Amino acid sequence: MIMEKAMKAMSIRTWKMTIVVVGILAVAGTTRSAAPEDATARKDPVELTTVFVNGDTYAGATDSVGGNALKASVNLKSNFSVGRHIRFGELGDWIRGENIEILEAKLQLYYYDEWWTKMTYHVAVSRSLDGSITNVAKEPESTFKIFGDKWPSKQKTRRPSWIDFPLKTETVKAWISDEDKNKGLVIHVPKVTRGNDGKVVDMKLADGGKGALGPVFRSCASKKDSPRLVLRYRITGNAAPTSPVVSGIPKMWGLYSEADLALKPSEDLNGDEFSYEIETASGPAVKKLTWRKAAAEVKGNRIHWRFGSDWNATGAAAGGKADDGLWLRVRAVDNRGGSSRWETVGPYGKADKPCTVWSTHGNRKVWPDLKPTSAHGAPVKIQAARNEWEPFQVVVMSHAGLSNVKVETEALSNGRGQSVPAPTAYRQHYLPIADTANKRYGHVGLVPDALVPLIHPQTGKPTGGKYGGAVFNVPAGKMETFWFDAFVARDVPTGVYKGAVKVTADGIAPVSIPVELKVYDFVLPRVKHLNGFFQLGRSGVIFSHRYLNRTKELPDPEKVRTDLVKAYEEMLHEHYISNWSPLTGFNYSLNGLKVAVNDGKVTLDWTEFDKQVGPYMDGSAFRDKVPAQSLFIPYWLPVMKKDGSGLAGRVNRHNYQNIQADLFGQYIKQVQDHMVEKGWLDRAYVFYFDEPFLQKWKYGAFIQTAKIIRKEAPKLKIMITDGYKGEEAYKKLKHIKEPITKYVDVWDPVTFQVRPHTVEFYRNRKKAGKFDMWCQTLGNANANVPLPNLYPEYDMPFHRTWAHMSWNFGFQGLEWWATIIWFNSRIKKRLDPWTDPVAFPPFNKPLNCDGRLFYPGTPDAIGGPDIPISCLRMKALREGIEDYEYFYLLDKLGHTEQEFDINRLHTVIQEKSKGMTQVMELGRNPAWQWWEGDPDAMLKVREQVARLIEAKLKKKGQ
Repeated sequence: MIMEKAMKAMSIRTWKMTIVVVGILAVAGTTRSAAPEDATARKDPVELTTVFVNGDTYAGATDSVGGNALKASVNLKSNFSVGRHIRFGELGDWIRGENIEILEAKLQLYYYDEWWTKMTYHVAVSRSLDGSITNVAKEPESTFKIFGDKWPSKQKTRRPSWIDFPLKTETVKAWISDEDKNKGLVIHVPKVTRGNDGKVVDMKLADGGKGALGPVFRSCASKKDSPRLVLRYRITGNAAPTSPVVSGIPKMWGLYSEADLALKPSEDLNGDEFSYEIETASGPAVKKLTWRKAAAEVKGNRIHWRFGSDWNATGAAAGGKADDGLWLRVRAVDNRGGSSRWETVGPYGKADKPCTVWSTHGNRKVWPDLKPTSAHGAPVKIQAARNEWEPFQVVVMSHAGLSNVKVETEALSNGRGQSVPAPTAYRQHYLPIADTANKRYGHVGLVPDALVPLIHPQTGKPTGGKYGGAVFNVPAGKMETFWFDAFVARDVPTGVYKGAVKVTADGIAPVSIPVELKVYDFVLPRVKHLNGFFQLGRSGVIFSHRYLNRTKELPDPEKVRTDLVKAYEEMLHEHYISNWSPLTGFNYSLNGLKVAVNDGKVTLDWTEFDKQVGPYMDGSAFRDKVPAQSLFIPYWLPVMKKDGSGLAGRVNRHNYQNIQADLFGQYIKQVQDHMVEKGWLDRAYVFYFDEPFLQKWKYGAFIQTAKIIRKEAPKLKIMITDGYKGEEAYKKLKHIKEPITKYVDVWDPVTFQVRPHTVEFYRNRKKAGKFDMWCQTLGNANANVPLPNLYPEYDMPFHRTWAHMSWNFGFQGLEWWATIIWFNSRIKKRLDPWTDPVAFPPFNKPLNCDGRLFYPGTPDAIGGPDIPISCLRMKALREGIEDYEYFYLLDKLGHTEQEFDINRLHTVIQEKSKGMTQVMELGRNPAWQWWEGDPDAMLKVREQVARLIEAKLKKKGQ
């Protein structure tokens, strides 16, 4: 519990204190140095306000929904309201003291949505009589009217907003005195006022069934904005000390001899002296333990625990069962006998060594609570084709506290004089994630993402700053995770290559992790058949690094413009991702192109454009000399201002009907001619109107410009960020005067727009030699459907399977709108991407790292000159794109469905998903796609494809 003093009362002998229980619950405060002269006789009134919300410590709030929504829904056709149950339990453990008087109580719900109606919902909070949803007290605790979104702005209920529901003080008093009397509360809608005629409709409370409408609140499963119970109360007499909070060591880790646990100290509300009682016990379950004094003591903000001493005294007493462990509990007791609740942590097992060093492949994330997937020092085995990257991971788990930990790699050798260079080593940075949209699959807490190189790629020296380094101290109960990238060149002979990762630290014997790499007897194509198309803007890179360095100018602006931006482009390229347009991305820039209009004639000067873009399009700007695969043509669309005074800067809903067809026709024809001349036509795209399904005027503007392009520049490919809906669907859309299909060369639907009835459309287009891509957007954070996504709190298969789906559905491109969004759109402020994942708080779901793949490698963060930092999500994309090439090669060689069926990885046909190990689906009502979510099973399929490729090449004598 976070204890925060709000104010002192007018009198010396009366205190007012605010106790706030929010987020990660902890107890702040210090031991009072002096006690009153007559402590036993003093009776100080203490008035407090406590705010209970689910967190890492207080977890007594439950609801009948789970996930993100707590919906008081109604069904007007059947006149019933589906109630939702919510309960705050164990209040008597948290509110302790003599003569407790409840002064005020209220339930706070965070209202954030409603289904766009002109209804008035009479939302009630009623006391449940037996813990069920339907059996509630006759009179509600309180009722609040919520006016739907279609009411005028002055009348509708503002969203998002907190809504207070007062509770009867005697209700809460009963909960505190007797936990069995706490049956919880039911949120429901007993009445609805219809907006069209003002009729009041009475609702019956139902258990089960779906309500079509109703206001939606945050759920108890979340920390941020989840329901709060606010209590204001007075203790006349001795108020017990606040509860301490202990954290810092994952339960599944073994401890070696001694450990320090983080402690948020107690505070005594009367100012009394207090001390801590610390006890330990051994056993599998906390309810059946025999406690004894622990070999531990409080030292400031930590508990120093001599774990080995307690283990020797009690660990063997439980019979040595595998599920037995050692527990620790602590409470504060003041000098008048008042005690806080016990804070209990554990159980912890006994480690037989100071650390555990284990390894795994690169297709899973190492969450802080992930149990080792291999034994201490066990080898890691990986496979790769030639011209392919292959990763693996090494985890150092500290049980006793390690100093000067070093991780070293070596070249992998086949023993015959050939070798693969030493894998590049990265330290994984764990990003704090407070909330996730998908409670079933998303992780909260510390999430691995950024990959900091141990050696700075520009200086050749160890990185430093806050997150870098090549030597580490790892406290007991902590871990360091390292990512390794091995690259197999095109000319490396097939066979097995061996090496090791060596881990050293002070006072322990070196640990060597054998690494075995099998190189397949085939090579992946230089130019990939699936590419990423992600936006990266030069101006954004320079501005962000300038801001994050806390200086208006970087050391050498021109060097930054060339070297830093080139480093970002190179890193994208290494992961088979092309910038929308080299250097500038798609930000309505001409990229150096000069456009002049004189006497109705348009002339273009390509000199600067070719100088900037040319090296990327011919490949000379990249180390591997493979050309960029994307060029969104320079944006110029002449449109007359509304008053006719000249050309506007941008087209919009008000002026799109004033597009100057003659000028644009001249421009687009010259663009086509230049693309043909430079040999870039096959990689050039016209992209002018983004997501027309959100702003319907864009369809009209799209058709206008497309007709001009078809006439003046028919060789250019027109792209639209929308999905094919079927010709009949377009006929039903009133805002579309004619079907747009004939004007679209490249479709770019959002992943959730692709449905079973449109899959064959994209597959057939691929067979006909057409090119389509698909993109991710905020809908991929859906709270229910396990869509592929690029949010860091999801495991690697969520990112990698996007490529597998692409092969199955006929897509050849992956599109994402941005890679360096380090800006909070609500507070209009740059963020620190290393600590803050949320750039878009106005949305009703957390979009962690949306539009963000890079981390800024500034001197403050990693030492040395500025560089880009990659992440696990970028690596997963790279691995998926390489998987796509496996499918491509096998398809060229020919195979039967019995030999390999892509539906083992992903399908839209439910029956074919039975061969998957871990089917990703939505319970009783699955989404339209089913895919393999098991990291190990995914790699087994890849290995099967590789062996088939080798066998077929051998049979053909290639």
